[in-house]
Order: sequence, then structure tokens, then C-alpha cells
Amino acid sequence: MTTWQILVASAAGLAVVAAQALSQPDDDKHQPDRGVFHGLKVGQFVMVEDLGTVFEIRTLDAKLPTGMTLIEIGEDYLTVQDVSAVKEMRIPIYAIKAVVHVRTKPKGK
Repeated sequence: MTTWQILVASAAGLAVVAAQALSQPDDDKHQPDRGVFHGLKVGQFVMVEDLGTVFEIRTLDAKLPTGMTLIEIGEDYLTVQDVSAVKEMRIPIYAIKAVVHVRTKPKGK
């Protein structure tokens, strides 16, 4: 191959890579639905109930301290920390039976 052919092939390859990079959705614009973790937010107070082989995660619509704070939401796990910041627990999604949102106020108010 001549130098000219190498330059043309390299430019074509760069154009393909640039086009693919520009066509990728921007993560900031498209927030994916997080499935069972939908509605959970980092910093939120949660209650964690050990049901034996699985856990139930509960949230309240009021900002009441519950003893545990949600500190990380992974793709397939949650990390919670106790109020004293001594105990940190990572719970895999397969060990979560349910995420329950408890309403303390009537809906719409």
C-alpha cells in the first residue's frame, strides 16, 4: 500500500469511529428505568427487614430517620449504611424480595 492509500483508509476508519461515537445516546439525557430500584435515591432513609433468606427494603414518603441510609444504587445491588456509619451492607438484587414505598400522606397532597 502506498502512503496515500494508508492515509485514506485511516481517515475512513476515523470517520466510522466518530460517527458511532456521536450516535451513542448521552447518559445524562436518557435516564434508564432502574426496574425494582425505580424511586430510590442515594441519601434516602430506608428500612431493611431481614426475612430470613431475602430482604425487604421500605421507604417512607416523609423524611423520617429510619436507622439506615441508602448510599449506593448499583445495577444489581444496593448499599445501605446504618445511622452511626459503622455498618455498611451491600444487598444483591437476587436477595431483595421487594421494595415497598409506604405512604404517610394521602396521594395527591
